[in-house]
Amino acid sequence: MSLQRSHVQSAGFTAAGTAIIAGTVAMHPAVVQQALQPSSWLGTIVLAVLTLAGVVLVAWIARLAFVLSRAARTVGRLPRAERLPARLRSSVARAGVERVQCISSSLPIAFCAGARRPHVIVSEGLAEQLDDRELEAVLLHERQHLREREPVVRAACEAAAQVLVFFPLARWWSHRRIEQAELRADQAALCRVGPRPVAAALFRLGSTVPAAAAFAGDTELRVAQLLGDPLPPQRPAAWMVAVSLAGLPFAAAVAGCALLNIGLLLGA
Repeated sequence: MSLQRSHVQSAGFTAAGTAIIAGTVAMHPAVVQQALQPSSWLGTIVLAVLTLAGVVLVAWIARLAFVLSRAARTVGRLPRAERLPARLRSSVARAGVERVQCISSSLPIAFCAGARRPHVIVSEGLAEQLDDRELEAVLLHERQHLREREPVVRAACEAAAQVLVFFPLARWWSHRRIEQAELRADQAALCRVGPRPVAAALFRLGSTVPAAAAFAGDTELRVAQLLGDPLPPQRPAAWMVAVSLAGLPFAAAVAGCALLNIGLLLGA
C-alpha cells in the first residue's frame, strides 16, 4: 500500500468517524451527556477502549488472513521448473538453504514465501545472471529470512499498519522493521561471502525486478552497511507522533459512539 493510499484511508476514517460522533451527539444528547459525567468517565473510557481493541483485533485477523491467502495464491500460480539448474543447486548446497523451490523464469528472482512452512523461491534465470559468489550471497540473504519466518511476520505487521489507519506510527514502525530485517539478512550474507558479492547482487537484482528480488528496497541504508558507514538514526516525524496521539482517543470515541448506537438500536 502506498503512502498516498494510506493518507486517503486515514482521511476517510477521520471523516466517517467525525460523522459518527456528530450524529450520536445530535440524536442522543442526553445519553452522551450522561456518559460524559465525571462519575461515568472511567466506565465510558474502559468500554470505548475495549470496543476499539476488539474491533482492531478482528479486523487485523481478517486482514492478515486475506494477505496470506492472496500471497499463497500468487506464489501458487508461478510456473514451476522441473528441477534446480546445476549451478543453482550447488549454490543452494553451499549456502545450506532448506526448502527451496524453483520457478521457470529468465529473470533473476529470489524471495521467501509461505506462512506455516516458509520456503525460498528461486528462478532458473538466477544462475544465468549472477556468478557463484553472488548466488550464494542472495541465498544466504533468503536463508536468514527463512529462519526468522519473515513472510508471516511481515504480513502481520503490514496487516496491522493497514488496520491502524488512525495511528500513522504503526505504518512507520512496520517500514522500519522491514528495513531492519533486510539489513540483518544482508549482514548474514556479508559474514559469509564479504561485501563485494553482496554489493553486486544488490545492484543486479535491485535494478532488475525490485518487486520480487531478494535485494530490493531500502538501498541507501543497505549500501551504507556495505560500506561500513554508520546508519542514520530513524525517527518518526513530529506530525506523525502528534496525529497518532490524537488518533487513539478519536478512534476510541468513534468505537464508543458506534457501540452506543448499536445498543440503542437493539434496545428499541
